[in-house]
Amino acid sequence: MLDEYYTDRKIVDAVRNLIKDQFKGQTEISVLEPSVGTGNFLYAAKDLPVNVSISAFEINETTAKIAKILHPEASINVRSFETEFIDEQGNKNEIYQHYDLIIGNPPYGEHRGFYKGLGEESKISKYEDYFVKRSLDVLKHDGILAMVLPSGWLNRQNNLKNAELVKAFRLPTGAFAGTQVGTDIIILRKDSQKIAHNISDHFERNPQNILGEIREKSNRFGRMELYVYGNLDEALSQLQRLQEVKKTERIGNLFEDLLYDNLEPEKQADNIVSAKKSDPGKTAEIDFQEVQNKIRAVLSTLNDIKFKSLAILKETDKYKKLQGQLSENPKKFNQEQLSEIL
Repeated sequence: MLDEYYTDRKIVDAVRNLIKDQFKGQTEISVLEPSVGTGNFLYAAKDLPVNVSISAFEINETTAKIAKILHPEASINVRSFETEFIDEQGNKNEIYQHYDLIIGNPPYGEHRGFYKGLGEESKISKYEDYFVKRSLDVLKHDGILAMVLPSGWLNRQNNLKNAELVKAFRLPTGAFAGTQVGTDIIILRKDSQKIAHNISDHFERNPQNILGEIREKSNRFGRMELYVYGNLDEALSQLQRLQEVKKTERIGNLFEDLLYDNLEPEKQADNIVSAKKSDPGKTAEIDFQEVQNKIRAVLSTLNDIKFKSLAILKETDKYKKLQGQLSENPKKFNQEQLSEIL
């Protein structure tokens, strides 16, 4: 196991922002941190927009005392996570799916120790694999796992069961002071259907989620290997921009959402019937005005985005051109043409 490396609060805040919308409709959730350290990730849990009931495990007594001082509202167990599943005589404990959210930065490295010797997941060779597997075991169906894991974890996941990948972002190598380990922010959702997923090529399919520059270096064995070059602040700024772009990736549908979401059901039905019956050369004046209003609303939404990527700029330009065409020659457009454009 690696020595203890505590998670930078900037990373904790980034994880919180990635999961804060996962609990809509819930008023209270049960949270677990299986290797809490001094409790940095508990700040993320407490800042979520729901009431939280927090449990945690920490094997180091001194560290656990610090966590209790910093987080008196949390139930912090001074024992290892393994004791939830096996006792000191090797007897297996019954597993209960208690938690809505499991969050943290678990130990990395070789899985070994007393409880493995007693038969607790003895076939698992890596600590990170152990913590993910056992965390999923005690998550509720549709519960969220949010962890910072070594990059090797995702690279090995060609047969992930009991979960689906929600989000993943690769941090620059050395994001944790004193280490040169590559790390990822991983968000999983518990899926009790046990369908296998191959997510090992996630970053090949989503290179924009690599928060730095891919470079090559010689490892300690003299072999060349790829790593992510960059600094943490720039990486997290890039992550923020990606999240803001995500809000507008369905921008074509945003027009439709804005057009129909605020209409009464009867008016929606009238608009649909009107569109079907309309003369191709004519557009009902009220519908045309509604279209203009909604295009202005879409442009307002786009303009409010703080960091504008090339994709956002293109979408803005598209809607500005459409707005100009509608103003200059409104009779050119009918409902069907507007639908095709937007």
